[in-house]
Amino acid sequence: MPHVSNDSTSSRCRRAAILIESDKKIYREMSHNSEKKEGALIEEQAVQATEIARRAVTLAEDKQASNIVLLDLRRLNSVADYFVICTGGSERQLKAITEAIDEGLAREYDIQPRIEGTADTGWVLLDYGDVVIHIFSVELRDRYRLERLWSKATPVVVMQ
Repeated sequence: MPHVSNDSTSSRCRRAAILIESDKKIYREMSHNSEKKEGALIEEQAVQATEIARRAVTLAEDKQASNIVLLDLRRLNSVADYFVICTGGSERQLKAITEAIDEGLAREYDIQPRIEGTADTGWVLLDYGDVVIHIFSVELRDRYRLERLWSKATPVVVMQ
């Protein structure tokens, strides 16, 4: 076995310790940058959800939807950040509101909802993930009373 001096061994140990500390510093910086990017992404998604919800309100209003309510659910659950609830006076109007919101948000935000229900059933749900839009007939809006169910949510917009 070749003889290794203590000086060269301790020198290698010091270099290894410096490399380890350097690696730790790089890892901490990468983690910090990753957390900042993740935080920025979450904030951007929250801003976009707010914009989408507000735009949906405007699109519903453009089609003369009534009793439009925008509820902020962020502090209550993880189902969605916002509910937009509105009413159409006829099957034809429900369809017009649904199409206006679906096409408007697809064009402006390049997003597609999962759609549940149809105008002829009296309740159409457009699920955009963070924003869920409920378009009701007068009868079903009165029956299900989502605002009462989510009464602890913060109303952001209420239009009669």
